[in-house]
Amino acid sequence: MKQFYRDILGFPIIQEEETEIRVQSSENSELIFAETEEPIAPVHFAFEVPFLAFEEIAAKLGQVVPLLAWQDGTRINRYPGGQNVYFRDGDGHLLELIAHEDLRGEVPKPFGKLQVLFLREVGLPFAPIRLAAAKEWMRKVLGMRSELEDDRFAFMIAGSAYAVVVSTDRRWVPISMAALKPRIELTYGVDGKDYFESVKRQLSLEQKLIKGGESTLTFDLFGYLIHMTLGGGNKERYR
Repeated sequence: MKQFYRDILGFPIIQEEETEIRVQSSENSELIFAETEEPIAPVHFAFEVPFLAFEEIAAKLGQVVPLLAWQDGTRINRYPGGQNVYFRDGDGHLLELIAHEDLRGEVPKPFGKLQVLFLREVGLPFAPIRLAAAKEWMRKVLGMRSELEDDRFAFMIAGSAYAVVVSTDRRWVPISMAALKPRIELTYGVDGKDYFESVKRQLSLEQKLIKGGESTLTFDLFGYLIHMTLGGGNKERYR
């Protein structure tokens, strides 16, 4: 993992221990990988990169790692307003570079040789029987909105971050990989005391709050451990 993220993707290592490494993936996001003896369920991450530089970035990436092909043999997927490409890391996690023509709000400066702006997406598979409840809970408690929603899929959105909420009986594109539930822990920062306190109250009412403080909340999202920090400058950490 260290060789892939440091040497191939160019993400600097922030901290390294015997069984864990922490890498910086953008100006405001980090990834932490820990050794485990349990089988690994692949995680999906998408990194936003500048639209005008996408072709060059994807071409350079394709020189050092196989880019995954769609059924028609194409590797770069273009759609109105955006484009993306998929690849896998050494443990089989499904990674994506994605670029949008019209990014809204303040955009961080490009980071590293892949020019990553921010970590755009993280995949959160749920059992079919729990998917609808999870989506509704994210709307009600976290104030997220949904796009492209159907019975087995939804983008749940907060700011520039997308949770790709899918059913475990659906497969990830473009390689038809099973969307198994991974062991993952998320930390993200928010601005706005009123929003933070509102989430804290809702978590208490829903009996989902594991730990609550003046600036940090830890809660259970239907089996995923989530940490929210107030005033974190939208810092994101995925473990």
